[in-house]
Amino acid sequence: MSSGTDRGGRTPALLFTLVVVATLLLAPAAKATDKCGEVGGQTWTLGGSPYVVTCAVTVAAGSTLIVEAGAEVRFQAGTGMDVDGTLDVDGIPSNKVMFTSDAGSPAVNEWRSVSLRGTATGDIYYATFQYAETGIEVTGDATVNLFGVTARRNWFGADVVGHGNPSLTATNCKFIENDWIGVDVELYAADRYSTPVVITE
Repeated sequence: MSSGTDRGGRTPALLFTLVVVATLLLAPAAKATDKCGEVGGQTWTLGGSPYVVTCAVTVAAGSTLIVEAGAEVRFQAGTGMDVDGTLDVDGIPSNKVMFTSDAGSPAVNEWRSVSLRGTATGDIYYATFQYAETGIEVTGDATVNLFGVTARRNWFGADVVGHGNPSLTATNCKFIENDWIGVDVELYAADRYSTPVVITE
């Protein structure tokens, strides 16, 4: 007579389930890709994630950084990204890009910002910026287009600031749960009758 625990093939099924669970638990975590200094001309992918910014990263004038859908960028304390060239962030609704802190228990103001300056350009689709001093900073004569972006749990969600004529267009974006201001505009030399910031649904 066969054992009751073997009846109906339940023991093999249970063993298979335990093997699958153990494999998942023991699988190595995704290896981080450290980044520091100039990153223009690169493409950051889901497969290379997470990207950990260990010192300030820059995108030089004339070069482009592409961040593909699903990529995660983690900033260590006090670091940030300065863009003088072009930033293309290609998230999609089902696979957004994340810009966040590398801290284990992050809080507001952990990292500096993604700053587009000079004559930089940025097209940022479906991305989240969180735990920064300023999620997205636009200064100088930079031009930035946001679509489907969320800036949350920062000090400033977005900041359009300084001399020059910066431009920010945000469509279907959310600036929520930021400690101080969702979108801040402080311009000193720009035409006060221009529209440097356009926010639409």
